[in-house]
Amino acid sequence: MRLVPVEGFYEWQGVKPPKRPFYIYLKSEEPFGLAGLWDTWKKPDGSVLESFTIITTEPNEMMRSIHRRMPVILKREDEEQWLDCAATPFHKVQAVLKPFPADLMAAHEISNRINNPKYDAPDCVAPMEG
Repeated sequence: MRLVPVEGFYEWQGVKPPKRPFYIYLKSEEPFGLAGLWDTWKKPDGSVLESFTIITTEPNEMMRSIHRRMPVILKREDEEQWLDCAATPFHKVQAVLKPFPADLMAAHEISNRINNPKYDAPDCVAPMEG
């Protein structure tokens, strides 16, 4: 189990292009942790492959209007339990895999420039103008 520290994440609204990009974050603007999994395994050719994923869950009320799922945002008090899964019974770990409270979150539409993988400017999280 891993904790993925972030200040926010992107999600796209719509089923057909052009999809509308949104930046999602906590209203407090504090960093937060996403529930993640990481593993290393040896491929048949002997080389090592490191893999990583972020756990998702059903969307809360706010996210539902943007996308059909959302990453699991861990409450601060649940982070240690997530990280120490060896000492925590599975049913307790599984209990933290739920939608984060919508009233603690915010989102705004951002520029389509974020669709370019080479675009990495500070304004990539700025609200869409006009």
